[in-house]
Amino acid sequence: MISPSMKTAFIRKLTGDEYFVRIGDKLGNANGSITGINYEGIEVTEDSKVISLSVRNRSVANENAE
Repeated sequence: MISPSMKTAFIRKLTGDEYFVRIGDKLGNANGSITGINYEGIEVTEDSKVISLSVRNRSVANENAE
């Protein structure tokens, strides 16, 4: 979710746990920090390396089709 004042992402772990995250939040087991959220995904920086996590949009209609 992106607005002029704040960028927030909704993530779901394989365990089913769900979280809303923002830029600056920690993510991953290597002390990564969320440094970007855009329409393509989330950018996480770990040890000066940027990792891009792509968006996977799913709607109720898409889940019923699988």
